[in-house]
Amino acid sequence: NAKTDFYKLIYGISLVLIFVSNVLSMSRASFLAMIFGIFVLFILWPFIKNNKADKKAILFNVMFRLCVSALISVMSFLMFMSFLQNMQRYDLSGSNNARIDMSKIAITEFKKNPIFGTGPGTFINTTETDSWFMKAYGNNPLDSHGIIQKILVEQGIVGILVFSCIIYVLIKEYYLAIKNIDSYKDRILVSSLFALVASVFFVELFNTT
Repeated sequence: NAKTDFYKLIYGISLVLIFVSNVLSMSRASFLAMIFGIFVLFILWPFIKNNKADKKAILFNVMFRLCVSALISVMSFLMFMSFLQNMQRYDLSGSNNARIDMSKIAITEFKKNPIFGTGPGTFINTTETDSWFMKAYGNNPLDSHGIIQKILVEQGIVGILVFSCIIYVLIKEYYLAIKNIDSYKDRILVSSLFALVASVFFVELFNTT
């Protein structure tokens, strides 16, 4: 009906706007989120198409698609990075080195308080008190460049376990929902929402906001 067609139009326009915004932003995080969301749907497609199929057949199909997606993702990311470098507009070495050095700091601090961490909001203090890091990357202390770094330092093993439980619950709820949905279009909608949430979690691996 007209109402359904209107919602489809809004949905389509929204997708186009999101895609264009991601491309024009020239942001690595946006690019990765967009590619990751697409590949999540690609990986889950056998289950979306036939949620009543044999579990072994679905698992094999999903694992194959996961391997293909990982290969294409790495190639696409390397091409995108090369494109940015060739534009001679962005110097990505400083950002990449900062992420690596922050990971080293996170591991060192995690070893000091592995169970409960140092407390929420304390990661930035670790970079502020690291004289070598401050000298190398400026006078303004930086927060973590990844949620795993932040959780390891601030909440320790307990935080990682809680975070893992959240991921597990999301995946379980998606599986139970999609398994009991008979409508093909509804399975696509639910899977799209799941891919959107997964993309947000994926971005947070590289950029804590």
